[in-house]
Amino acid sequence: MDNTAGDYFGCSPGTGDISGNPLFKDSVACDFHITSGSPCIDTGSNTGAPSDDIDGVSRPQDGDGDATAICDMGAYEYFSVCKEDFDKDGDVDGSDLVIFADAFGSSSGGPDYNLVADFDGNGYVDETDLAACAAEFGRTACPI
Repeated sequence: MDNTAGDYFGCSPGTGDISGNPLFKDSVACDFHITSGSPCIDTGSNTGAPSDDIDGVSRPQDGDGDATAICDMGAYEYFSVCKEDFDKDGDVDGSDLVIFADAFGSSSGGPDYNLVADFDGNGYVDETDLAACAAEFGRTACPI
């Protein structure tokens, strides 16, 4: 990632820096995941950015919901929910897998079709969606 966007909260400013509180999840506990409303969301650069953040989340995400995916400033990508966290309890675990399994094999228009389980939007909850769900299994940093 280029250095056109950095966070200097409490330090000396430079080109492309922000002055606002980055809204880290828990900086005292060294949890520097950014939370909703952070000025770090979608303010990085996609040019030269790694394809995944430090947690392995693919970059860029559309963290501010404006339909444009831009890398977030810092080591972590923010997104409003983990799409695989079906029960919205903050992690992707067995209960989410049960919900996904109920939708697996369904297609749009069918009574058991679960739109949120169709991650790639192709109208089928299939092996591509299973791979996406499996890749996030065990994730515990889902904002709720």
